[in-house]
Amino acid sequence: MFAGIARRYDLANSVMTVGMHRRWRRRVVSLCSLSAGEQAIDLACGTGDIALLLARAVGPGGRVVGVDFCEEMLVVAREKATARGAHIEFINADILALPLPDDKFAAATIGFGVRNVSDPLACIREMARVVKPGGRVVTLETGQPPNSLLRALVSGLGRVYIRTIGALVARDARAYAYLHASSQRFPSGRDFVELMRSSGCFSEIQSQPQSGGVAWIYAGTVK
Repeated sequence: MFAGIARRYDLANSVMTVGMHRRWRRRVVSLCSLSAGEQAIDLACGTGDIALLLARAVGPGGRVVGVDFCEEMLVVAREKATARGAHIEFINADILALPLPDDKFAAATIGFGVRNVSDPLACIREMARVVKPGGRVVTLETGQPPNSLLRALVSGLGRVYIRTIGALVARDARAYAYLHASSQRFPSGRDFVELMRSSGCFSEIQSQPQSGGVAWIYAGTVK
């Protein structure tokens, strides 16, 4: 599914979120609290948007690794990094079993990827494993607005809107119908914070609704 939409993924995201996804991603990187020369990793990196922002944050003396299981997405990510002169290591790997050592990175991020893995809790623990104590694990994910009226509106209209965008822009209505359905089922807000807390990996967890709660950012400080 992701291979089939790789070349149109960026455009579909921009249309679907009316460009808001760029602001959400910048906020993710800001919450990583990175300094020049540090190392960061982005999981389920897709076409590389968060990895590119991380590379800017750590500067030429730092290191950024992007990991995804879909090679077609990574092809696009590598092209974007080359065009922008960004030195990022893109790895095709399973994010539930990273081929990387413990306590390696200052921060780990994931954008719209946790809900697509078979074991979200294992994903969170794997992210925390490769981050140094005191470092940050920051997740951007779709969610449900806290306001019940807005939640019902987003749920009802979102299905038609997202499927239409998927058909017209990404040319794959079924893929985007899946993305909407998975967003509705996946825990958000306090429920996702509880999922992170159950991992036992964090000394502190923050959650921030974005754009009324259609997306959420969660930041955990690794013990």
